[in-house]
Amino acid sequence: MNPIVMLMTFASFFLVMGVRYGAQAAMANLLGDGSLARQGRLSLNPARHLEALGTCVALLFSFPISGAAVGLGWGRPIQPDAMRLRTGANAGVAIVALTGIATNLLLGVGLAVALGLVHPTFGANLCASGLLGGPLQGCLAGWQPGWLLRIEQFGFVFASVNLVVGLLNIIPLFPLDGYFLLFTTLPNNAAVRYRNSQERQQIILTAVLLVLPLLLSFLRLPAYLAPGTLVHGLANVLMGIFTQFAPFAQQL
Repeated sequence: MNPIVMLMTFASFFLVMGVRYGAQAAMANLLGDGSLARQGRLSLNPARHLEALGTCVALLFSFPISGAAVGLGWGRPIQPDAMRLRTGANAGVAIVALTGIATNLLLGVGLAVALGLVHPTFGANLCASGLLGGPLQGCLAGWQPGWLLRIEQFGFVFASVNLVVGLLNIIPLFPLDGYFLLFTTLPNNAAVRYRNSQERQQIILTAVLLVLPLLLSFLRLPAYLAPGTLVHGLANVLMGIFTQFAPFAQQL
């Protein structure tokens, strides 16, 4: 695993946290809840949004022993004052949650297409060889100048981390956006029980992402059964699709 790619992955995670949670705070503010702005969350500064456990998970997934830098992790969830949201409590919370997922997916796809337009052949080779780690470095080896290589490399890593974080947040476990989406659809009693299990959900999420891959390896079961691997694989597929589509966009 190339150490530069691993550093880029962790740096991308920091930037992604600032963008996604800043966008969510902006949406909550737009819907009428100014409390997040007063808390300092209406900001692109990653430091205002980081959460210790989610950052540790991202660190482990950025410097993995498995050989693939992923950047899975999470920050402090944006929890607006639902009663202040003009769209109504449930609809407003759902919109804020969807804003985070949409921000990451759109940014990831947009960057993939833009980079594919700049170097369509490079994008196709990148897709064919794999997105991260050694294969990525091999794809870049023949390009010059070196500083431009690093910018392109970081662009693809940043796009991939956006897709990974966006897809991860579909999972309906606290503190991910999927939790808030499911919470807004549950009947009152079920929603209360679901909310009261937040701490257990975070433990389950961490165990599934970190412990399950080790268990699968110990049992000699396929690594692709691990959620983190599935999310990373799906992000690779999306990156490949949109980098391959990019040359066609030049003809429009």
